[in-house]
Amino acid sequence: LQFVREHPNGENESVSVDVVSTDISVGGVKLEVPDDLFKGVDCLGKQVRVAIELPKPLGEVRSLGIIRSVQASESGKKTNVGVEFYGMSPEDSQTLEKFFSWDSKV
Repeated sequence: LQFVREHPNGENESVSVDVVSTDISVGGVKLEVPDDLFKGVDCLGKQVRVAIELPKPLGEVRSLGIIRSVQASESGKKTNVGVEFYGMSPEDSQTLEKFFSWDSKV
């Protein structure tokens, strides 16, 4: 997950962090991020870049996304972030579709 964190002093910081996907569909992904990642930041509606590593031989898919939901996880140590995909390349969309058809056969 990659995004730009806007600080109250007006400075911006590019942030990249490895996170866990807890749910994925062709339209978006639910990510479990460290609790302090968005602390004090209104991130709803913010643009992010998402790279998802799928099982071999499918590889990685990338997309721009918009944060649509943010909520504390059940453990209280993580935050669940819902990201809606947009701007995914046709090739990556096809790879994601292959993942869903492949996954249902396993």
